[in-house]
Amino acid sequence: MAVSPGQVRLEQRLKVKIGEAKNLVRSHGNAGPRDVYCTVSLDQEEIFRSAPAEKTAGHSAFFGDEFQFDIPRRFRFLSFYLNDRDRPMKTDKIVGKVSLKKDILHKYHGKDQWFPVMPVDADSEVQGKVHVEIRHLSVGQMNDGYPQHMLE
Repeated sequence: MAVSPGQVRLEQRLKVKIGEAKNLVRSHGNAGPRDVYCTVSLDQEEIFRSAPAEKTAGHSAFFGDEFQFDIPRRFRFLSFYLNDRDRPMKTDKIVGKVSLKKDILHKYHGKDQWFPVMPVDADSEVQGKVHVEIRHLSVGQMNDGYPQHMLE
């Protein structure tokens, strides 16, 4: 979409680094290897899925994923879901989640942060935390064609 003279087009972009999760409780009774992965959602729409974590041992999972994307629409929540795949049964179970309101993302802009993992439903017992870094940018496209980066 071209910007007409005198107009500004505002785009939003998220840049996310998912470092690791630790102190996770095993969601399956199986004591074998774990395949823990993370999905990232805007509201209920999945926008990213990590590969299974490297060196998933015991209660920790190391991801080391970094991605950025343009936000296509308004959203209320940015959520990180930790999932545990049971290899023998080939089933996935959500271990827990971290949900952040869009209105508070500016508090965490550019900071490494540990967030507590919360239960997905009332019947879940969850513990652990996940390490992420979030950058929420607004980019205004001026009529001169040069992007103007603004922190939201």
